[in-house]
Amino acid sequence: MRFLSLVLAYSAMGLAPVAAAPGEAPVVEIHVHLWKGEESLRAYREQAKAAGQAVSGIGAMWFGGPNQARAGDPDRIRAGNDGIIALAATHKGVIPIATVHPYDDDAALAEVERVAARGVKLLKIHSHTQHSTPPTPACWRSSAARARSG
Repeated sequence: MRFLSLVLAYSAMGLAPVAAAPGEAPVVEIHVHLWKGEESLRAYREQAKAAGQAVSGIGAMWFGGPNQARAGDPDRIRAGNDGIIALAATHKGVIPIATVHPYDDDAALAEVERVAARGVKLLKIHSHTQHSTPPTPACWRSSAARARSG
């Protein structure tokens, strides 16, 4: 399963693995919350280094914990997605993960298409914290738009 996650993460971004130490497999952590952008990334990397973990890449998201992507606030969601996309653009190995709220209907669909056009390959919906119950028609519409966007 770990190998499959690694392959999926690399193929999602078209990344070649960063060279791991001899005899070690490269590691991509695919669920990293960077709530404070650059500050959180720096702290994450320091913690990984202190723990002796050679991490080749991370799947990074701005949402979760104190930063929830709530329905009815697509401007905040868009700004959060833009922040993680910008962070990934300046840091090799950071794979941006975007989100939308499925109940934002057309705004969610537009955001999925927008982030896909900016190169995002991974979309995560936090159903339990976003208080949505997949599969809803809105979730299916968002998924369909994501599939069309590549």
